[in-house]
Amino acid sequence: VIEDSGDALDEATTRGVAVLIEVGEAIDPALAQRLKSPKDSRIFLVTKHEQLRVPDDDDDVSVLDISLRRSELEERLLRTVVSKEQPALERQATDLAARLVAGRARLADLDDEFLQSTDVLKTAKERDEILRQVSDAREAQRKINAKRDEYRPCAIRAAILFEILDSLKQLDPTYQYSFDEYLESDCLGDSKHVYQTTCRGLAERHRLVFGLQLCLVDAPRDAVEFLCHGSRTTTIQDNKPDWCSQDAWNNACELGLDAKVEEWKEWYHSPSAANSEKLLLPNNSESEIKRLCIVRGLRIDQFPEAAKRFVAATLGPDPGFDLLESFKSSKRVLVLKDVDPSLVHRLARDLGKTLEPPERISEAADAGSWVLFTTTTGLYRPLEKIPSNCHPDFRVWISLSPTKIPISVLQHAVKISGGRAPVMMIPQTVFPLCWFHSVLTRRWRAYDFSFDFEIAKEFASIYEKDLLRHVVSDVIYAGRITDPQDLRVLHVYSQIFLDDQAPPPEEFYPCPSKKDARALLDVLFDRHQNPTVDDVELPEPLDTLVEGDSPVDIVVAQEIDYYNKILATLRDDLPKTTDDNTLLFYPSVKPLGSWFKDLHKRVEFFRARDFKVFWLPAFTNPRKFLSALLVETSRATGVAFDALTWDFPVVTDPITQRPTEGAYCSGLLLEGARLADGALCDPFFPISPMPVIHFKPTTKKQQQKGLYACPLYMCPRQAYVISVDLQPGQHPPSVWITRATALLLSDYGD
Repeated sequence: VIEDSGDALDEATTRGVAVLIEVGEAIDPALAQRLKSPKDSRIFLVTKHEQLRVPDDDDDVSVLDISLRRSELEERLLRTVVSKEQPALERQATDLAARLVAGRARLADLDDEFLQSTDVLKTAKERDEILRQVSDAREAQRKINAKRDEYRPCAIRAAILFEILDSLKQLDPTYQYSFDEYLESDCLGDSKHVYQTTCRGLAERHRLVFGLQLCLVDAPRDAVEFLCHGSRTTTIQDNKPDWCSQDAWNNACELGLDAKVEEWKEWYHSPSAANSEKLLLPNNSESEIKRLCIVRGLRIDQFPEAAKRFVAATLGPDPGFDLLESFKSSKRVLVLKDVDPSLVHRLARDLGKTLEPPERISEAADAGSWVLFTTTTGLYRPLEKIPSNCHPDFRVWISLSPTKIPISVLQHAVKISGGRAPVMMIPQTVFPLCWFHSVLTRRWRAYDFSFDFEIAKEFASIYEKDLLRHVVSDVIYAGRITDPQDLRVLHVYSQIFLDDQAPPPEEFYPCPSKKDARALLDVLFDRHQNPTVDDVELPEPLDTLVEGDSPVDIVVAQEIDYYNKILATLRDDLPKTTDDNTLLFYPSVKPLGSWFKDLHKRVEFFRARDFKVFWLPAFTNPRKFLSALLVETSRATGVAFDALTWDFPVVTDPITQRPTEGAYCSGLLLEGARLADGALCDPFFPISPMPVIHFKPTTKKQQQKGLYACPLYMCPRQAYVISVDLQPGQHPPSVWITRATALLLSDYGD
């Protein structure tokens, strides 16, 4: 074994001596050149990285995986568990194993010596005695192994937990754990202990993934398969209700919820479905898994919240960041994640004295000091040579990119993550000061308070809250106000927000009980669940096959093709989608959340292909659809296209089939009135739905006087389509004209 790849390697290969070299993730180019030695040389490269990067032009390298397998993990863990629970039993097992090995070796020697032996009888007797001893040892070993197997379930579980622990390196290369140190744990096989101790070194975004993996160790296999993949059915389930998607319905059928599906409708539309009382099942592990599967199947957007609840109920609350516990559990080395080393101030004890890393570590180990590494220079070897009898307070802190830290160091180090969270804690005085400043800037835009806030924030860390109120209101902000009335209002606001004797803050502004920055952001920006719902429920593409070649069929096929292009664009560029560029698809004034809901309804209309009644808002070009209806009538009757006009009777009878002429159209909204008994009324009514209207082409339109030609728009005041004649009721048409009464295919949204 050599520590360098220079002259010692050349000498070893020349002499034909086997060479063992430990390398990192990639082979150094200089070393790669030296590996091109005579074919009879024996060079072994050992690495702890799973994927060793070998030079492309080197065909003489064979890669062998000698990492521990599940069975080997179980056996080593079984020995450890039995040693802790029944030390005498494990000692007997070890002694018997040694006796068996020695007995088999002696038998092999006797077999080799039998033909050359001068005393064959003596050799035979010795061989029979050893065979008897081996047989007795095997019988004793069988009984001991039977007792040891009582602890095998614990070893199997501990092996699974370590495999989960070892798989964390796929999330972050920093998450490296030593199996030898895992064996020293006092709680092998305890998921809660592994979760609590490991989470201190995990980033917050990775804790839920790790906790969920631990919780699913005991879950039924079919439940785990469902959580990972959902329903595996390849057929479309029938009788789907109109309020859920096809995927959700398939999942509901697989979970056995289809028999009472209507009972889940209200829960399905709940903004906090994961915490709904509908899911209050009995408190046991089976119910927790079932609850998680229901949320996964019907409301996948709520799955992270449900998973957090599941992990907390199974393993306990998230331990979070605990520097003291991390320090106590560490032996010598701690790795700091997400720390900027440039923020560390270094104070030299002896000016002008420069120590190399080995000397610095040796001196600190004797004195019980701390050493911080912010560079890889001299990092590897000194840490491997830390003496075992060093001062108990001695620690080595490492703040580097994970890829620059040797795996052997990471495996034996305690990882610390989330250290910046306490720094982000906002004092109770700063949060109300922010509200105070925001109210002033919104009320008096003529005054520029920008620099005043920065100054007040600095004073907030110096003065008590009561004194801060006087400094802020009488000195800092008041210096810019010239109007006495404005100054009076300023003092009132300072009492509301900055006075300890003022009424509770909840009466004027929300103040969360927690002081962390995330809770404050939730209050400030009032996050809502709809964005996640809209993102998850993006419809699947439509089937482009349309039967028939009539003008209406052609328009329907064009609409389907256009919606598929919209869905493809949204899937590719959804993070870039904003309220502005969604309007490029078709006219709409809906906000983004409502726009996606409306898109879902449009797509589902064309997916259903139930054209007895046409939902007119689904068409991105309704004028083309109406023109297609006129073309169909013109071809059927022989009347010229230009000679046709429209009649708009209101449909009151049940609809069983599509009309022979024109089409039944639904989905129209009436703004500034409502329709009762076929006539307009209530001129101050905001928006009301219209009944089904028969858009009927005719050449003999009855010319009734006093009808109100109500304009039809695709959205409020945008994209005129056609004028629909409506009965004005008790008011003359001029009333509806001044009220700007109109028909809409799309409103303002939620």
